[in-house]
Amino acid sequence: MGTNLGIDSRLNNISDLSESIIEELIQILKDNYNSENLTLGKNMTDNYSQKKVFYALTDSEFENKFLTIINKNTVKGFPFEIIFESRYADSPIELKAQFDETSISKLPEQMIEDLRNKLNEFNLE
Repeated sequence: MGTNLGIDSRLNNISDLSESIIEELIQILKDNYNSENLTLGKNMTDNYSQKKVFYALTDSEFENKFLTIINKNTVKGFPFEIIFESRYADSPIELKAQFDETSISKLPEQMIEDLRNKLNEFNLE
């Protein structure tokens, strides 16, 4: 087997770093959920496949950075996403990780249940 792409083993380091970042974002979500510092919301759509509910957190009143966990309607794939956004005009950044039911278990059970219940309510509207 071979590849016609260039090879740079430093990409493995990026993968390890990404896992560490995701672990830290999960911890931030856990801490803020336990401190009742997250806002539970939903997007505004009537399209079933685009309905999402989320917990969100921002860095300050200036809202330059956001951390969001989303539970979305999906039949296959990954129903949960964690997104970190940094919105500076000259260099916006978005980091996204997708999770299945097993992987998301690092978050508090009640937090996940709240997301699921909110999505079920939203689907009945």
